[in-house]
Amino acid sequence: MERLRQFEIRVLRILGASLLSEDDFAALAEIPLASVEWTRSGYFATARHPVLPAYGNVQSMPMIVGTAGDAYVGFVAYVGGHEVTLECHVWGGQELPEGFRDEDVQISVVRAAI
Repeated sequence: MERLRQFEIRVLRILGASLLSEDDFAALAEIPLASVEWTRSGYFATARHPVLPAYGNVQSMPMIVGTAGDAYVGFVAYVGGHEVTLECHVWGGQELPEGFRDEDVQISVVRAAI
């Protein structure tokens, strides 16, 4: 059974801080993924469980950059309906390899200059 990777949980902690409780994050570390859908430009990893929030939102800020090898990716979190979905999308014209989730993905938060 596949679960969220540590870098994915870290991203969700940043994006979903206002949407998810500590109990939700603890559950996400243990809940098997309901699906991982690969596209040419990324993937959607979805966890479903009754303990997850029924109501939520979409969160893409702050901007998070993930890097592994030559790949640069961004993330969007969808929370609601007792589901959490993390979208990972590549920046640039390349395809994201299906093994990306198993790489040493480094996460950084882009701070906007005002």
